[in-house]
Amino acid sequence: MKKEMQFNLNLFNEMKDHFHFDGRGYFSIDYDSVILDPSVLFYLTTHEIKETQIEYCLPDNLINLIKRSKDNKEYQQFLKSFLTYFRYDFSDVIQSDDWNLFYQNIDRMTINPISKEDLANENQDDYYEKYLNLFSDHNFFISMSPIINFLGDCIAKIMEFSKKTGKIILSKSRKLANLLKEKITSLELPKHLDNLVQTKSLLINKMFDFQGGRSTKFFIGITLGVGGFIHPVIGGIGVVFTFMDP
Repeated sequence: MKKEMQFNLNLFNEMKDHFHFDGRGYFSIDYDSVILDPSVLFYLTTHEIKETQIEYCLPDNLINLIKRSKDNKEYQQFLKSFLTYFRYDFSDVIQSDDWNLFYQNIDRMTINPISKEDLANENQDDYYEKYLNLFSDHNFFISMSPIINFLGDCIAKIMEFSKKTGKIILSKSRKLANLLKEKITSLELPKHLDNLVQTKSLLINKMFDFQGGRSTKFFIGITLGVGGFIHPVIGGIGVVFTFMDP
């Protein structure tokens, strides 16, 4: 089931500048398909995922890195650095023994790769390169992946695929939201949205077993397309990231 989300936002600052844009998008309340951000993969190094019919969407380059890291310590070290970068507060670092569980979890999952070709749209807009430019000055890209902008590639595919398909983005930490907040307009919606709370709870309980029946905190994100803005407040990407902590 897909629900239409529409909004109008007016922004004012002390200099009397007036910014206005109209946004429209839809999100999919779907228990069987979800986009994962890297923080969920970090969680999978220490928590077992159930074998279900859920389809997990991940950037193709991240999937390739995971496959190569199984037999290559250099790739595994880079993957460790990348996942750790998205870890949640007070979480332990990835230990060598954690990889066995991580790869077992990956093998249990039905994974759909998100490629650059999947981002094509009717207007022939290529926002992929714009994301790479936005994150080309980021410390992680400069220090950890100087040959390919791995961070920008993953964020571009996650964001644009969400906008195109309406699929929600599941996160374990606020890292993705904080990164996007530095670059594009982001909105955090009220916590008490009953339908989303129920959606997230059902999804998470399909994915994991929790001791005592209480699940841990996860976040939901949605990418919405926008237009009609008077001032380019969204960095030329044409999206707003809508973040929820239900």
